[in-house]
Amino acid sequence: LVSLRSFVLHTKGSMKKQDSEAYIYDLINRLNSREPAGSSKKDIRWLAHREAEKLDDPAWYPVLESVIISNEGKENAEIRKGAYIIIERLLKNCFDQTYVDFLLRRAEYETDIDVLVSVLDALSDVKVTGDSNISGLIILADHPAWQIRFAALRDLGSFSTPESKTALYDFLERDRKKYKGEIVYAIASLGRIGTGDDIPALEKFLAVRIQDMRIAAEFAIGRIKEKS
Repeated sequence: LVSLRSFVLHTKGSMKKQDSEAYIYDLINRLNSREPAGSSKKDIRWLAHREAEKLDDPAWYPVLESVIISNEGKENAEIRKGAYIIIERLLKNCFDQTYVDFLLRRAEYETDIDVLVSVLDALSDVKVTGDSNISGLIILADHPAWQIRFAALRDLGSFSTPESKTALYDFLERDRKKYKGEIVYAIASLGRIGTGDDIPALEKFLAVRIQDMRIAAEFAIGRIKEKS
């Protein structure tokens, strides 16, 4: 497997499909490793994450999509989770909106909380200005699990669209005690995609008693002003 990884990293363009998939499965297995290690430099999972961070060839996208589609079901949740982690790394190195949209579709499909969090994590650092269907993401902002609600609200800050802003404003108007965490995430996301026109809505939180909201609002306003 070591020789296969070396081959993959240096000759990706000429790889056969089965070799590509073999490498991805091997990388996913290492990302999911539970084998203990004495130090991070020897930790299989740590090394696998560092390896995934270096992947920068868009040819990996269809391979990962195939792996995900071929491994539906609860019994293969860890495989899909690992594949989503790799897509997250790829999006940072070679952005492809086609696979942002793929993740958005998968976010509507996945039901396992841990796997769904991995899908949403993969969308957290992208910056999308084109058209994407985020209706499913907006629905997930009201998911029963707080992990999913917070992640979905965070991800709305990756999409600079009227639909995203409308969804964020909806949370800003909710009960501050009941939706404290959600509002903090909505404020932070509005800071990512907002403009000067959004500052008045954020300024309302500068004087609230809830410290997390005040801090989030201050940071969001500062972020918007830096972009102006």
